Amino acid sequence: MIHIIKHGRKCYKLNCPDCGCIWTFEKEDITAIRNSKNEIQYSIKCPDCGAGFVTWDEKQWVVPYEKIKELLA
Repeated sequence: MIHIIKHGRKCYKLNCPDCGCIWTFEKEDITAIRNSKNEIQYSIKCPDCGAGFVTWDEKQWVVPYEKIKELLA
């Protein structure tokens, strides 16, 4: 039988080249966009300046679990 001790979450991190903002976010903050070729892209906007970020692979934004505490400290 499976028992969950603590639910996990993936943490993502981006640095905005426009304004210098560095922020973390979670999967539910990412918007999935289906383009005209029926491919999915992922996007998010900088919380400071609104610059848009788009990727084909949201995993490139994932921060390894052991680095999360460093970022939030």
